Amino acid sequence: TGGMPAMAWLSFGSLGRSSWLALLLVVWAAAVAEACLADSDDTRTDMLPRLSDVTMRSLSWHQTPVGGPGTEKMTTFEAAKAFHANRIDWIYTTDPNFFANASAEDLPASATTNANLPDDDSQPPKYDIGRVYDVHGNKVVAPWMVAWKYPPFRGCANSPDYRALMHKKVADILRAGSSGIQHDDAGMNKDAIKFGGCYCQVCMTKFTPFALQNLNTTSLSKYNITASWNFQAYSQEQLAKDPSWKAPADLWGVFDQFQIESSEEYVRDLRTAANLAAGRNVTLSCNNGGHWESPYPLFDFGMGEMSAVQATPTNLISLFVTLPSAVGRPQIMTMPKRKEPTASPEDVVLTQKTIAFSYAVGGTVMVPWDIYLPWPSAPRFFGNVSDYAPLYGLIRNNTDLFDGYTNATDHNKQGLPFVVATNLTELWSMVRVFDKSQKCSKRFAQSAEPPTVVHLVDWDYPNTAVGERVGISLNNTAFTGSSACGAGFDLDDIDVDGGRGSQSEGLTVSL
Repeated sequence: TGGMPAMAWLSFGSLGRSSWLALLLVVWAAAVAEACLADSDDTRTDMLPRLSDVTMRSLSWHQTPVGGPGTEKMTTFEAAKAFHANRIDWIYTTDPNFFANASAEDLPASATTNANLPDDDSQPPKYDIGRVYDVHGNKVVAPWMVAWKYPPFRGCANSPDYRALMHKKVADILRAGSSGIQHDDAGMNKDAIKFGGCYCQVCMTKFTPFALQNLNTTSLSKYNITASWNFQAYSQEQLAKDPSWKAPADLWGVFDQFQIESSEEYVRDLRTAANLAAGRNVTLSCNNGGHWESPYPLFDFGMGEMSAVQATPTNLISLFVTLPSAVGRPQIMTMPKRKEPTASPEDVVLTQKTIAFSYAVGGTVMVPWDIYLPWPSAPRFFGNVSDYAPLYGLIRNNTDLFDGYTNATDHNKQGLPFVVATNLTELWSMVRVFDKSQKCSKRFAQSAEPPTVVHLVDWDYPNTAVGERVGISLNNTAFTGSSACGAGFDLDDIDVDGGRGSQSEGLTVSL
């Protein structure tokens, strides 16, 4: 009801007894399918995302109900149950009681650290230990944090003192019971260079030998770089002569590379410290914004923030397929965000389509609850359960049709389209096949012929006429021999086994 997507499940029997095609549909219409929770997961040994995961963030442990304008008010664990979440990520806490309660609810959880840790627990917070400094010797704060009540000054990736502060924080998080670590602002100095840093004493001491090693002899002579040369002092001299001076491209390029490699070293050091503190390999994730430049590939997966302008089919394929595949890392994203803490009907529909589309291509969109919005006051967004829970319930009730699946086009040697015709111009079809090498699914790991899953998302919804029938035609040649399991199947004689209001017409399915 209320314009929510309807989900239908159809299975098609074929000529072979064990060979069948399963068609999973997310069809945008006016009714809601009944969704229920799947059985709880087995004990998680790491926090690497599964394709059926429903992850929810909670800024902190909300033991008192919270919510947004016009939305239900719930505690953290009430919200997790209502939205069918099976994990909690990106929470700021070191409270062992939270993790004990999460474990009792069968919810593995990962706590968060960031590039702006305060010196200690005092209030108001202090930011003096191991900070990033600009060329004039001022501490640096990220531009989007300037308007915060207590703007947090960024820590320097090269500072031994800030690394010690970070390692203590991570040890405290893991000791409290966290299953993994999420890192906010994980670009560290690689990002800080964009807004002024870092020219701290540690960076300047380390940069001189780096410059000597990486600049050519012409540049070294031009800037008179020797073992006693200091980039900050040199820059200040040039600015005193010309306030508009900017470092030349060759010199700035080497400084930029130095800060990138410093950030990489920081992440490797952090992983060593986390594993040592936990006595195991700790899963590290980062807020990468969907980008995969260095140092993000050094983390195990990305958990980033999506803007509303990114929520288009082609962008979602890039975010969840193209870019993560290039580095071999999974990607989780937030809902498509705007600045307002309330959602218009159009925003709700866009988020619903984004959730459906992202899972259909093998990605994950976090539950739209307690999400940071890019506004100076940093408001939080809390979505309504009725708007999003049916989608997540569908996913959790069909985990075996997500876990272990991969993009079928990777196994289609003919390069032919699987779906060759449809009567809807914006009906996107994503064909997924089970990869037995992953052995993710209890149901299909030993099956001779796991089902192939076809996800359908109507991106034109709600413009599609209510009650309009959807017709798709499947390409038999493309399917034959395309399965990741090594055996194909024939669509010539498919009969509908089940499903509401559906029929088979040769290779055409009408819904």
